[in-house]
Amino acid sequence: SAPHGPIRLSDGSLFYMGTAMYTDAIPRGTNAAYKSYDDGKTWEKVGVPEEMVCANGYAFEEPHAIELPSGRILAVFRAEHWVEGDWDQPFTVVTTYSDDGGKTWSTMKHTGICGAPPHLMMHSSGALICSVGRRKDPFGERAYVSYDCGETWEDEYILSYSDNGDLGYPASVELSDGSIFTMFYQRFAP
Repeated sequence: SAPHGPIRLSDGSLFYMGTAMYTDAIPRGTNAAYKSYDDGKTWEKVGVPEEMVCANGYAFEEPHAIELPSGRILAVFRAEHWVEGDWDQPFTVVTTYSDDGGKTWSTMKHTGICGAPPHLMMHSSGALICSVGRRKDPFGERAYVSYDCGETWEDEYILSYSDNGDLGYPASVELSDGSIFTMFYQRFAP
């Protein structure tokens, strides 16, 4: 499961980071990277970020990835902390990266972003945009901006407010004039 789907890499292949949901081939909740060289007809598993398999009381799901200008693949995940039978935090975002096409992955890093699931977009200005749905008060849709390819997230933009946490799954694209269009779902009070 990965709500935002695969990306096309600079070599023309499709890259997909997903969470195992409906298979016995790998444990449920395991995240793995896959590549397709025939436009999605067949897929090859290229790597598993081991630390992302329900580690240290965290569950990592709904990933999205992007290829940075350097060729590095940056992946972001919805992270939830499990504490004694309940979720301690609604959602946070963690990152990991691969410099070898998805075979091996860096140690995960918490971003400090509250929200999920994350979606990445590289703007023509060089800014990296991460959009999320914030399901903790104050509720709403947010976009975060990194000017160093995901190392730090300096700016936060409030896209929408809500009176409840039934929202999220944003996805952003850059339009021809450089503006950004973000689509998401959000339930409003009757």
